[in-house]
Amino acid sequence: MRPLDHLPARIAIAFVFFSATSVGVRSQVVLKLNSLHFNAYVPIKITVINRESRAISVCVSQQWIPKPNDDVGVATTPLLMQVQSNRKWLSVLNGVDVGPPLRYPLTIEPRKSQEFQLQTKGNGKARFVLYYWIGSDINACDGPSGKKTVMSPTFTLRAHGQQ
Repeated sequence: MRPLDHLPARIAIAFVFFSATSVGVRSQVVLKLNSLHFNAYVPIKITVINRESRAISVCVSQQWIPKPNDDVGVATTPLLMQVQSNRKWLSVLNGVDVGPPLRYPLTIEPRKSQEFQLQTKGNGKARFVLYYWIGSDINACDGPSGKKTVMSPTFTLRAHGQQ
């Protein structure tokens, strides 16, 4: 038998091995958006899906959100929003800047999800970032070690009145 006769079998074995190992690399926590295109002030629903076999913990805090007519509101969320500027991702300032913000840890059980809702204004590309920790007894608001990060798909924002 010539050395190349076993090549198709070796390729098939390598494909199965790499396919199996790449599945484990996929994030077990996912951020799902209700759309990938949003107009200013339209609610954005973000679902945190925990596909882990263990609970995860996040730190929920109050954040200012813009409202029409230069008004502001407050949303309670564990998410950080980033916008793209000159090919770089910049974190948008968030959190309550006057007085102590309301912050508390939240546990999302295995194979469960939690929905959050925000609205914003602006124009361009954006994404949400979630920091989380494995385990349900972790005080995520104290910044323990072992932080993990997951990002939403990139979405577009369109300023109010633009087409």
